[in-house]
Amino acid sequence: MRFWSRLRGRGSSAGPPAPFIVGVARSGTTLLRLMLDAHPQLAIPPETHFIPKLIKACEEGGDPHERVLELLTTHRRWPDYRLDAEELRERLDRIQPLTAGDAMRAFYGLYADPRVLLVLQSVLFAIGGVPIYWLARHRLGKLWGVLFVSCYLSSPALTYASLFDFHSVALIEPVLSFAVRATE
Repeated sequence: MRFWSRLRGRGSSAGPPAPFIVGVARSGTTLLRLMLDAHPQLAIPPETHFIPKLIKACEEGGDPHERVLELLTTHRRWPDYRLDAEELRERLDRIQPLTAGDAMRAFYGLYADPRVLLVLQSVLFAIGGVPIYWLARHRLGKLWGVLFVSCYLSSPALTYASLFDFHSVALIEPVLSFAVRATE
């Protein structure tokens, strides 16, 4: 809990929260990031690995603005982000006091775009496929589980819904899928 309270902080928000793709090692998150980043209307930054250092930089005494900016812009992956350092400086300077959560929102906010909702919607639809696979695998076997989830993920209705506009049903779909799985 201490970690989350340190991230929340008390500073003003640099913008809306950004979705994160997280997972354990070798779970496919890097491949998912690369596939999403290949889309011409999306910008998914590379893995950062600087968040623990960013939290520490914000907790040290004094004004963290310069430490955070230096940490981010001198990171070995900074060129991969293709971001403007001055724009990041301006975002960070507007936040008083600067917390780790606000610094991350300022960094990832440079990627802010309404199309991020389409990515979030697609991820939520994909998450809904997990319990479908579990149910089919449990009742019919592994091959049928793969077949059922493939049919679900490639259905024209789901594909079309993922391409245009954000649909609120995307928020409930994984919940309903897991609820059905829980009744099993």
